[in-house]
Amino acid sequence: MTSGTKDRLVVSATFTADLLNDVGNFLVRDLGVPGGFDIAPYGQVYQQLLDPGSALRQNCDGANVLCIRWCDLTQTGKSKQDYLDAAHEITRALGDFTHQVPCSVVICPQQGQEDFAKAASNQLAAAVETIPHVSIVAAVDIFRDFEVTKVFDIRGDKTAHIPYTEEAFAALGAFLFRQHHQRSKTPMKMIAVDCDNTLWRGVVGEDGVDGIVLDEGAIALQRRLVALSEAGVIVSLLSKNQEHDVNAVFEKRADMVLQKAHILDQAINWNSKAENLAALASKYGVGHDAIVFLDDNPVECGEVSARMPAVRTVQIPQDRHQIPVFIQNLWALDHVANTSEDRNRIQMYRDNAAREEALQTSNSFAEFLAGLKLEVDIEPLNADTAKRIAQLTQRTNQFNINLRRLEIAQLERETDQLFSVSVRDRFGDYGIVGAMSGTARTDVFSVNLFLLSCRALGKGVEHKMLAFLAQTALEHGCKSLVANFQQGPRNQPARAFLETVFQTPINDARPLQGDISELIGLTFDPSDSAGDIEVTSKAVSRNEGVIPAYQDIAEIFTTGANILAAMSARQRVRPELPIPYISPSTRVETEIAAIWQEVLRVQPVGVNDEFQELGGKSIHLVRIHSLLEERYGYKVDLVTLFAHSTIKKLADRINQESQFPPTVEFSAANRAAKMRAARNNNRRRLSRKEAV
Repeated sequence: MTSGTKDRLVVSATFTADLLNDVGNFLVRDLGVPGGFDIAPYGQVYQQLLDPGSALRQNCDGANVLCIRWCDLTQTGKSKQDYLDAAHEITRALGDFTHQVPCSVVICPQQGQEDFAKAASNQLAAAVETIPHVSIVAAVDIFRDFEVTKVFDIRGDKTAHIPYTEEAFAALGAFLFRQHHQRSKTPMKMIAVDCDNTLWRGVVGEDGVDGIVLDEGAIALQRRLVALSEAGVIVSLLSKNQEHDVNAVFEKRADMVLQKAHILDQAINWNSKAENLAALASKYGVGHDAIVFLDDNPVECGEVSARMPAVRTVQIPQDRHQIPVFIQNLWALDHVANTSEDRNRIQMYRDNAAREEALQTSNSFAEFLAGLKLEVDIEPLNADTAKRIAQLTQRTNQFNINLRRLEIAQLERETDQLFSVSVRDRFGDYGIVGAMSGTARTDVFSVNLFLLSCRALGKGVEHKMLAFLAQTALEHGCKSLVANFQQGPRNQPARAFLETVFQTPINDARPLQGDISELIGLTFDPSDSAGDIEVTSKAVSRNEGVIPAYQDIAEIFTTGANILAAMSARQRVRPELPIPYISPSTRVETEIAAIWQEVLRVQPVGVNDEFQELGGKSIHLVRIHSLLEERYGYKVDLVTLFAHSTIKKLADRINQESQFPPTVEFSAANRAAKMRAARNNNRRRLSRKEAV
């Protein structure tokens, strides 16, 4: 399944992994989750890693996945050394691969020679610790977390190299998609939470402080909020209540896991929750697409969804026994604090609130700025700052002149003069808030990266950055500085700054160019309104307002069996075909039709409907082959299945012989050749039907 978005998840496996498409299609087509899977050609893991033109190597915007089963990579598999040699080859291929995007290596289980496989896995895990962007995942852990009851499919492995059940593939696909979504979604910066029947069971205004109940659901949610607060997410309370009643809960209930210290702000009144949430977002400069709102009341959720569509609004289950599992599987709450700036973000928000207060009491902006005692440190890129700079390139949109999105590995390959920018003032440390780079060519210095976080914008930091680059250019013998601007949906502040500094409108046909001797002396005049760049609204969603069905996912994606049941329930309607629908009339036809409907997820299916016209593919035949024998004892060869492409033809064949002679075991190559011949015959027959 091609994703259709820039954020691709490319999967390459040592076995047939096409069943991952089922869960991917379910998430994208039925639940509206952005993204998708691209399944690389079967059994070409080494080629994908080594070929410059492969899907893995061409993937520059998403993530890569390798699904490895060690027995697939060994020629004989008779000794431990065979497995260790395979691990060495994979390690070498991974090391030679320049990983532009994250790469997860999923070690998949096998039956037999588990000790050899474990040794190979341990060797690979130790080796990839030194390879940037590569991580190891154990599929057995995924199957356990999703409570997969049956992992291995012996028949599927034998006939089509599909070693795992649909349930196992559903769990694996769900894990991979969640992991990818966590990387690609707009990072959460604020979570706003209701109180009554959300943070606790009961209504504090009616039941009193001692009457509310901290049940398992409340404890699970509060623990998650504490973890998010410690990771730098703003935790805020949004409740229609008396403020003193809510405050009393935190003051008097010693069993509260969530403490006042974890909560940065609150809006507890009888006003609209959408208005209160918008005010909090504006106060802390948080985009609506970086906010999660949790409430038990469907009316409140509906109002926030309607008035703030980019906010990730989720209704807490009415059945509070479901809340712990619901919270565990709520993708909207996925968050990782990658840098020290992330972990210190709450203190930064508090510092910024103090700055805002100082600004309001100052006689002028110039007086406020002078009182800040702003200090700017500009240093060359190093191993300690690379991770933060890479993060800034991914997250900074408004003051980013060319919108380059870089990973750590790409930064390390940059030959430019690359610098990090740190800022602090009397209220606190902003941390690393900016980055810039440039390349000297003869007498021209080209600016290739120039970005600054919004919280440091408008104080003259950007002017010091450009003056520093001009000085660097002068030291390299350059006479002019050139900046290429790439227009994006939200980087108008960067455009306004460049047009002011270079004193010329931006023309897409040519870059901006300035004299270095003039740019070296660039300073910020706080009394000059042109220098005060206005930060635009951040309420626009990165995904254009399309928010994934987080609530559905949290309720469905709990076990492999639940995922399969939900997928089966979302059956497609029979497409318009050139032949009329004729229902099954015999027992065998009814049995085959039931299996076709289950596997193809199409209903109803007529006895004369062509398998391919219903969306059937070779991968579906393997499942049909297995179910026919498992449920009804019909031993039909895969090639025969493909040749008999309607329910009626297959039923007639089964009725002709009550029991088929022993199935001839074809080699994989012979079986594929026969299936191709059958497919071509079907296509020719369909073409003749269309011509008629």
